Amino acid sequence: MVLLSYPGENYNTVLQSMAAFFQVKPENNKIRYHNKLGKGFFFLINLPMDMQAWISEFELSEDLYMIRQKSDSEYFNLRLEIISNIDNVTVIVNENELGTSPAEAYTYLNSSRYSIAYKAKKGTKAKTLNLRFTREALSAVLGKENNAELLTFCVTNNIDKELILPADVEMLKIFSEMMEIPENDPQLSLKMFARSLSFTERFFEAMQMRKRNTVSDSRAVTQKDIELMAEVEKMITENLNELPPTQEELASKVFMSVSKLKYTFKAVYGTSIYNYYQKARMEKALLLLQQGKSITETSWELGFKDQNNFSKNFKREFNLPPGKVRKLNAV
Repeated sequence: MVLLSYPGENYNTVLQSMAAFFQVKPENNKIRYHNKLGKGFFFLINLPMDMQAWISEFELSEDLYMIRQKSDSEYFNLRLEIISNIDNVTVIVNENELGTSPAEAYTYLNSSRYSIAYKAKKGTKAKTLNLRFTREALSAVLGKENNAELLTFCVTNNIDKELILPADVEMLKIFSEMMEIPENDPQLSLKMFARSLSFTERFFEAMQMRKRNTVSDSRAVTQKDIELMAEVEKMITENLNELPPTQEELASKVFMSVSKLKYTFKAVYGTSIYNYYQKARMEKALLLLQQGKSITETSWELGFKDQNNFSKNFKREFNLPPGKVRKLNAV
């Protein structure tokens, strides 16, 4: 298995991470690769309204575990995946494993505030579309009145299978048109932008219908809950070399009972507070190892007094010893 952790920032940063990982220089915002990891391409198109489109097609020659790190800079990512062998791919949001892909072609919305992971087996063939929006851009697309409520429904870290939509015929048609636009087309950005908006419209129309048909739950997560849990998440991850505050201390800071804190945190982040903290430590460790830090330096920086204990925790999380992590060298 090969591990890859990349930053949850704008796609220009992601492109550089992918170039370092696959050891290929980008040309006109496109990476083509054909090596022992597999073959395929990643293509970044910068769009108006500070939007970005990221298109990829690949076939893997090794098992791959990818983690998109969470970011303090909020943006939303609308993703389409077309998998030719759906049993090979698993989507994981923190510890909330959704199982294998729910359909051969599916789409969903996620936020950069949350980490997200994918496990793909050797032989996986896929095509993907990612559309990156700032909150301001989505507000302009959706309308300010509908924005907060609909986004709260669509995006939490505890992604439910009900919020992953099978891609319809029109979505697939739009994506096919995007794939066929020549890279040297002088109107590439404009044509991609128009089709990106059409794709987004189809997604939110379907999600609005799903929302209407969803039974109201008195304990459903609210926007206020998400904001409070973001404060809790920051408190438990700002010093990963120390134990996090106790649940009683956290509950006191957000003016909740411990039981409500535990329920709400899991509803938003898909796992318990302590498990989230432990996972955040291991994801940070992976990032440090990729950057060239030694196992000793990494374990020390994350507060492990016993290097063997660190290695056991890392292998338990990723099913790979830390010494096997592939370093990202600039190309």
